[in-house]
Amino acid sequence: MAKGDQIYVWRSLAGLEGVYEHHGIDCGDRTVIHYSKRWETPTVRRTHIDTFVGETDRPGRVRVKRYTTCYIPETVVRRAESRLGEQEYNLIFNNCEHFATWCKTGVHRSAQMGPLANRLDGSVLDQALGTGPSLGSLPGNSPSSADTLNRALDDLERSWNRLQPQYKDAKEVLQQWDQVARVAVQGGRDDLAKGAIAKKLAAKKQLQSFGDQLSQLAKLTEKLVDRGQALGIDLKSRRSYS
Repeated sequence: MAKGDQIYVWRSLAGLEGVYEHHGIDCGDRTVIHYSKRWETPTVRRTHIDTFVGETDRPGRVRVKRYTTCYIPETVVRRAESRLGEQEYNLIFNNCEHFATWCKTGVHRSAQMGPLANRLDGSVLDQALGTGPSLGSLPGNSPSSADTLNRALDDLERSWNRLQPQYKDAKEVLQQWDQVARVAVQGGRDDLAKGAIAKKLAAKKQLQSFGDQLSQLAKLTEKLVDRGQALGIDLKSRRSYS
């Protein structure tokens, strides 16, 4: 770890360990600039690294995200400092990884959310999870809070129903290209085998992407259900994702 590094630690979600990464920028003096959630409204703050690690399941295991091309350390820290006090956190569209990656590379993205961000209503989900600035004003089992949670759950379920068939199709494609590659190798057709293996690897990558998104959807659903139960909200009947 060094000044200007994009660092991250694993955090839990809905009681599950090591579910998502919390990112920040190492300032080189045992402080980190990151989107801190220790206050009512998530805010970009400069805190001691112990605070950054804070509430994680694996204290002390801080990792560094590497890039082949990025800003020099002084510029990275300066960019992070330029956003101190910001309170525009959004789980899907402006989370801690978006912030740190922008500071480091100038690109506003989160590999954790990836394609999932295109499938969800970020404002509703953010509010339902309690990460948006307006949820604090919602009383426990009120019509507005119940409606927000159910809308978010509906959105997750729709995304699941769209993704699941794509996941199954990608799995079948992977199996098909694997079989083609095996037959080509057995027949001594190295040219066909090479092409089939390339297709197989592409299908495997696609399958992994869909699988990751399904996993995220399942974990987010569990988080929302737990939140609804904690608030005493009567949620619509939900099926279990597996």
